[in-house]
Amino acid sequence: MTARVVAIGKGIFLGWLLGSLIGILVVLTIGTICIAAALPPTTVGLGPIPIATGWSNASGYGLHSEWGMALFTIAGMIVGAVLAIRPRPLPASA
Repeated sequence: MTARVVAIGKGIFLGWLLGSLIGILVVLTIGTICIAAALPPTTVGLGPIPIATGWSNASGYGLHSEWGMALFTIAGMIVGAVLAIRPRPLPASA
């Protein structure tokens, strides 16, 4: 039982790390595109959920994440937990 709990905890943690990394890469990519294209403040999201805002104008440029960024980390934690919970096939005997 304890080993299973540890495996689920590790799965959640690694899913959180991977989801965070993917989210950060998405925000940086969106910001770089907005800066390179000299766009006014532009928000990119999934439907009504904003993920990142990037801008570039005469006074400067920048980017920041929106509240939808948390969806990447939450999705990563859920996937990590599901992968840790699923049953593993037994090794084939020789």
